Order: sequence, then structure tokens, then C-alpha cells
Amino acid sequence: MEHETQQLEVIQPHALELIQRAEIDMQIATAKKYPRDLAKVKRRMLDFATLDEETAESCFYTLTRDGKVIQGPSVRLAEIAVACYTNIRAASRVIDNNGKVITCQGVCHDLENNTLISVEVQRRITDRKGRTYSEDMQVTTGNAGNAIAFRNAVFKVVPGALIKPVYEAAKKVAVGDASTLTTKRAKVISRLNAMQVDTPRILAKVGKSSVENIGLEDLEILIGLGTAIKDGDTTVDEAFPIAKPAEAASVNVDQFKPSNDPNRGHDATMPQGGDGETGKLEKAPRHLEGTYTPETLPDAMELELGTTCIYQDGGKLKRLTVTQEEGEAPKWTMVEEVSSAPEQAEEPKQQSAPAAAASVRAPRRNATFNFGGGK
Repeated sequence: MEHETQQLEVIQPHALELIQRAEIDMQIATAKKYPRDLAKVKRRMLDFATLDEETAESCFYTLTRDGKVIQGPSVRLAEIAVACYTNIRAASRVIDNNGKVITCQGVCHDLENNTLISVEVQRRITDRKGRTYSEDMQVTTGNAGNAIAFRNAVFKVVPGALIKPVYEAAKKVAVGDASTLTTKRAKVISRLNAMQVDTPRILAKVGKSSVENIGLEDLEILIGLGTAIKDGDTTVDEAFPIAKPAEAASVNVDQFKPSNDPNRGHDATMPQGGDGETGKLEKAPRHLEGTYTPETLPDAMELELGTTCIYQDGGKLKRLTVTQEEGEAPKWTMVEEVSSAPEQAEEPKQQSAPAAAASVRAPRRNATFNFGGGK
């Protein structure tokens, strides 16, 4: 059997490929001929990063993940590094969009050391309900992904020994010191307010009760969060989440049922520290001033046992007290009906003793109601 010979076809390189290859070869040759000066590179990076407060603020970002604060050098610092490092090529682009996520690729090539790093970053383009972003939002998300991919690729090529001192110097210039704290604090709060972040959300993020309590460390976090929002690393709602309001205790007077327990509203309401045998209390129970309605009645779980108040149910006034049975949560218990609700506009009139006795109904005791907090 004769051996069959197969002819190989030589594919000539495309003209564009030849041009790109020639460019890279020329750049590598130039990099070898004119090597970088690391001392000069570091000095130039420091000069750029600390040029002014605005530039310094843009050189680092802050993110919060699972309650932890994460900080790092930003895209702006990566751009400064590329401009100063010399003999380096860097780029980023969108390489895929499947309708749910956008994939971006960042590439950095150190021509002098002939080291090339490629990094891919994915960004979601659907909201929490699974709806795809509009075309404009997809473009914006792609740009943010490109910036992040570019940053990650650059910082894998440029040594961290050069980045870290520049990064720390930029933070010092951005945050300032005690002498500039008041002015700087006002600027940062104003800038975040312009991003649609109100002051209460800012205070909640750093755990402070007032703007005056925000210190230098808090400013560093807030400045980094602002940078992360601008660079597309996070969103306003992710960086400054809105606290969910506590659900108000619901009161349904139609569910009131009298209790068969003769001690309900009496012995059961004895505050802690009382003498169970003699019935003497070490401390008088607290009485809440004013008249309460279903909308304003406080949660029984947040009050001491034995606390009393006057509760208005339509045209009736009732005296309530906080009680707790074994194995159950504290709840409001009606002790007695006091009287009909008085007219607000009229002054109380002096009545004779028989008339006053007739105007007060006989108290109805031992009725227990659950005003929230009970089971």
C-alpha cells in the first residue's frame, strides 16, 4: 500500500496581524533600550496622586461586604500607575453579553519584562426581578465593568510595593487631619447629598448619632464609598442601604376576650422586686401620662411589668396594665373601664357627690387583651 502524501497549505498572515506584530516587537525593543527608573516612577506617581484633594479622593474606594469594610486602590490610581510606569500597554473591552451578564476583559502587558496579564470581570444586567436593563444601562454597566477589569489587570502587573505607599499617601491627603476635619466633613456630606444620599443614611452607615461625631476614620470610609459609586463598583442603595422601619404593633379591639383568671390584672401585674406574700412593692408601678389609642399605644414588650396607662376605645376610657403569664410574652391587660371620654373643648365642671357617682360606671375587671407582643 502506497503511502499517501498530504500537502500542507501555508496560510499567509493577515496584513493587520503583521502590523500589530511589528508594533509590539518595536515597543519591546524600545523598552529594552530605555528601561524604567523605579525611583522616578514612584516619585511621579506620588506627585500625581497627591496633586490635590479631589485627585487624592479618587485614588481609593470603599465597599462593604457582609458587614466588613473593604478598601483598595481605584481605577484612577491604576491610570496614574500606567502613565508613570513606562514601557507598559493596558486596555479593556466587552467580550460577551448573553442578556443576563456582561463579560469584560482587561489586559496589561509589561513590555520591558515581557509579562502579560488578562483578567475577566462579569457584571449583571438584570434587576432583582429578573428584568433586563435598557440599552443605555447596559452600556453604562459595560463601561463600569471595563474600568474594573482594567484596574484589576494593571494591579497584577505593576508591583504592589509601588502602589501601596502611593495609595496610603493619597488617603492622608484626601482625609486630612484634625485641623481640617470640620471643613472636610462638610464637603463630604454635601457631595454625598448631591448623590441622593440623605444625611440620616450617612450617619447610619458610620454608626454616628450626629454629623459632629463623624471622625477621620469615618471620613475615609465615606470618601471611599463615594469613589466606589462614581466608578460603578457599587450603587447608592448598596453603599447606603435604607433601614427598614419597624412594623407597628397592631391593635384589634374586636379580639378582646375576658379572662377567667381571677388574678389577671392584679397579682400577675406585680413588678419585679415585690413581696409576693405581703403584696408590698419595693417600687410603685410606672404610669404613662396621657391617653393612648390603637395607633399610639406602645409595645408591651418594651415596658416594665406593671406599667399602666389610660386607653381610649371609641368613646370609652380603659385602664390597662402590662402583665406576663408563664411562657408568654408581655401584653396589655384591661383592669377596668374608667369613664366616657371627656369633651376636649369644655372645662371640667364641679359636680355634686351624687351626680359624680352617677356619672361613673361600675368598673368591669379581669378582661385581658393582647395589644401586640403576645402570642
